[in-house]
Amino acid sequence: MRRCDLPHAGTSRAADRPPGPDSEQTGAVDLVVHRRKLGRAIRAHREAAGITKQRFCMSIDLSRPALDCIERGEAAVKLDTLERIAEGLGVDAWRLLH
Repeated sequence: MRRCDLPHAGTSRAADRPPGPDSEQTGAVDLVVHRRKLGRAIRAHREAAGITKQRFCMSIDLSRPALDCIERGEAAVKLDTLERIAEGLGVDAWRLLH
């Protein structure tokens, strides 16, 4: 796992493992799945637009390591950051979430 600016970075977490029956971690696993889906959607839109990571990061004032973590689904995305990403891609934020 690559290091992101997250408290859990570099450690093994229960949320990274599939939940067992009656697991309380189901919500955490769902969140990880949604982060990954969001990251894939952002990467797909960026690549479809032919925008390099470096150029995209500069245009939306986001660090390259932060974008890397977001696209890999390793970091939570604040709403204002999601809005900047969507605007930089020329799409509505809801399109990235679905």
